[in-house]
Amino acid sequence: MPFQPKFYSLTKGFSTLVLITMTGICPAQNPVADSVTRILSSHLADSAKVQSLFELGRKSWFGRNLENASYVLRESIALAEKTKYFTHQADAYNLLANIYLKQEEFDSTFLSLQKAMDQNNKAFLPFIHETYSRLYYQLGDYPSAFHYAQLSAAGYEKSADPNIQLLCIYPYLLAGDVLIKLRQDEKAFEYYQAAYKKALTASENWYIKNPIQKMADHFLSKNKFEKAKHLYDTIILIDRDAPSHEPILYSYEGLGRVAMKQNEFKNAIRLFRQALTYARYQHLSIDEENLYTQLGAALLADKQIDSARYYLNQAISGSTRNKSYNNLSRSYFYLSSLQEQQKDFQNAMLSYQLHKSYEDSILSIEKIRAVNHLEVLYQTRHKEEEIVSLQKAHLEKDFEIRRRNIYISIAFGLVLALAAIVLLLRHNFQNKQRLQSERVKQMEQQQQVVSLQSMINGQETERARIAKDLHDGLGGLFSTVKMYFSSLKHDAPELNHNELFQKSFELVDTASLEVRRIAHNMMPEVLMKLGLVDAVKDLCDNISAGKLLKVSLEAHGMSKRLNDSTEIMLFRIVQELLNNVIKHAHATEAIIQFIKENSRLSVIVEDNGQGFNTKEADLLKHAGIATIQSRVNYLNGKMTIDSQKNVGTTVMMDFLIHEE
Repeated sequence: MPFQPKFYSLTKGFSTLVLITMTGICPAQNPVADSVTRILSSHLADSAKVQSLFELGRKSWFGRNLENASYVLRESIALAEKTKYFTHQADAYNLLANIYLKQEEFDSTFLSLQKAMDQNNKAFLPFIHETYSRLYYQLGDYPSAFHYAQLSAAGYEKSADPNIQLLCIYPYLLAGDVLIKLRQDEKAFEYYQAAYKKALTASENWYIKNPIQKMADHFLSKNKFEKAKHLYDTIILIDRDAPSHEPILYSYEGLGRVAMKQNEFKNAIRLFRQALTYARYQHLSIDEENLYTQLGAALLADKQIDSARYYLNQAISGSTRNKSYNNLSRSYFYLSSLQEQQKDFQNAMLSYQLHKSYEDSILSIEKIRAVNHLEVLYQTRHKEEEIVSLQKAHLEKDFEIRRRNIYISIAFGLVLALAAIVLLLRHNFQNKQRLQSERVKQMEQQQQVVSLQSMINGQETERARIAKDLHDGLGGLFSTVKMYFSSLKHDAPELNHNELFQKSFELVDTASLEVRRIAHNMMPEVLMKLGLVDAVKDLCDNISAGKLLKVSLEAHGMSKRLNDSTEIMLFRIVQELLNNVIKHAHATEAIIQFIKENSRLSVIVEDNGQGFNTKEADLLKHAGIATIQSRVNYLNGKMTIDSQKNVGTTVMMDFLIHEE
């Protein structure tokens, strides 16, 4: 297979940066380019145009469209240079530097950062220092990366704005990553802990996800599996409305890696599948071929050869398309092992040779990158020296001007100080209002949870009462009527030939059975006496007896019974899901899985039915998913649905059970 290593041209970045101070070349026509044209041709003031272009560039950056972001930011910078409106220049140059860093154009990254520094915006220095840290980290200059990470963190901490202070989390994490590269794992863990402590001061839970993930990865690297699993589980279960879902995805993957290290291959397979399903459900753009490789390796370890071959081939196909050579090397290694187990020695040798070929190619790329990085660092140091010399000359010229302006500055300083005090008081008042609003919102959410719990408890109590009345009252009455009919048959044998009598006797018998069935469905006796697993098995057997749908049950780690209310709620969830399968799925087979490990319980319901579009809200409501979701929320669980038309539907639920 042909392989083209990537060379990093030092001239490429410089030529690109020339476009910073002029209007950029417009990319292929798209909605963003049209928006730029509309803004530039509008009747807005020049300052408003610059601000609108800058916000559009930020939006493209956060949307991970680097080409559009680069184009719009260059337009914003060019107009700002022309109109002398420099309010957003430092931020714009810093964003542009991050784009070049993503594209590994390191010389352009450096020059953009220097342009950002030239704006003399002290409030924005921590952001620039953080980008410098990422630049030097990627170049392999770890001491410089660590230095700038510390500067960035200190700058964020000094801010009067609590929201800015929280941003020190990210340079703390970056400092920890640098120390990992320097093989100072314990020192790195201290920085991860510092990031975690800072994240705890935020009102949003999702700030703590990245620090917890770093700490979990640290414990995994040290083979402290229980601590790692606890932290990964914590990430999965906190703050389901968080704007960032990648930590949850990586936690599923991390739990899978823990299971592989503990030789729990079936559990690893389940977790890697959950990672893939979650990524698709949340529409995350991830490195799927990496998950395919890990899933293939787990299936191979579990002796599921055909499935392992399928996923390894998927990984190879995706890695070839995306030029993920490191993953290609790993995938071919596992495929070689699989083929060797199948006695296919010729193909096993070929796959192993491809594994070694890609491994050697990766080493060649790393050597080329190392040389290019050293060259960039050399040029960077040289430019820094030139800049220092120019700065000294400018300082001498500025000294006289500054002395003349000092008295004017003092007067302005007093005015600004007064304005700052007013703004600070206003900002403090707004913060208090915001905190009060958040407290009210939290109280409303808690009240909603209490109302939901009361409603569900009331429903279950009423179900139990009605079931008891049906069984003991109406059921007993029918039993008495049946006894009278039997006595009549015995005392008057001629009634055995009376058709009306026989039909009446059969109707009474049918009604008696129907009452027993309804009472059993409302509150199964087996659930109260024997527990959740036996009740669900009884439910599966009753459905399978109809021969239209075969339902099977698998239970692992469910030897001990759960709390009564928890078992009732889980039974209702499974019962409702099976009702949906019967009514809507047109399936022939379904499987229910209970997997309990320590305090974590996973419930999975799969069918081979016609599937449905999960984006169609009306269909979800019609299928009773809202009712199931409310019961899952009652147990503080998480639910994800993966459904494909004509393939089937998988519903996965995770719970933390703190009770026996």
